[in-house]
Amino acid sequence: MTYDHSRRRYRHWYAKLLRLYPKPYYDRFGEGMEQTFNDLFRERAEEERGLSAFALWMFVETSAGIVRENVTLVIMQNITKRLSVWAIVVAAVLTIPVLAKWPWTGGDFAFGAVVLFGSALVYELLARTSGNSAYRFAVGIAVASSLVLFWINAAVGIIGDGPVNLMYFGVLSIGFIGALIARFKPHGMARTLFAMAFAQIAVPAIALMIWKAGWQDLLTHRNSPHPPFHPGIAPVFVLNGMFAMLFVGSAFLFRRASDSAPT
Repeated sequence: MTYDHSRRRYRHWYAKLLRLYPKPYYDRFGEGMEQTFNDLFRERAEEERGLSAFALWMFVETSAGIVRENVTLVIMQNITKRLSVWAIVVAAVLTIPVLAKWPWTGGDFAFGAVVLFGSALVYELLARTSGNSAYRFAVGIAVASSLVLFWINAAVGIIGDGPVNLMYFGVLSIGFIGALIARFKPHGMARTLFAMAFAQIAVPAIALMIWKAGWQDLLTHRNSPHPPFHPGIAPVFVLNGMFAMLFVGSAFLFRRASDSAPT
């Protein structure tokens, strides 16, 4: 009799507790969780083991799961809203070629949409790994700079129009591999961005040595209307220096985020 009364009471309150899960989660797992609770409760009663301690443990564990699932739901809803905003921004940016009547093909628009939205997604995912504002700014600068570098290089090239521009993908590869090795921790990310800055400024220096060595085909195609080191030594170094400064600025922000992180 005591067992039946306790079972009904604990089952009633456990069923109430399960209702606090997000509705999609409850609809999928709620019935199974309630059945599992009842089965375990019955087994312990048959073994004449402590029912109150078991019920308390199940209530605490379930409460922790409820908090976790609700927080996850809020975060995912927030990400969805932000990505929806980014999708609108990307669509607005891609109207510029239409209004300007640029000779873009369907492939060009698809490429632009993938690159722009992909960059926004990378930013959202990385920025959420830390609540530090310096870290978020650092991620924003790094992603935006990498996006512009990739876009310019893919569209027209930075140093002429020859295969020497492939070295810039090495700069981006340093950032990608370095971020993975650093596990997106601010101290490791700072070193990665410093390495990207060094590689960025090294590219035009290597290209200049290639030019002086007479390997013109690496800097420009044979039928290209541009000279080998187009648009000129000074402009190329200035543009690369600007990218390098952006990477360095991002590195210092990551370092700042690392210094302010709790130890």
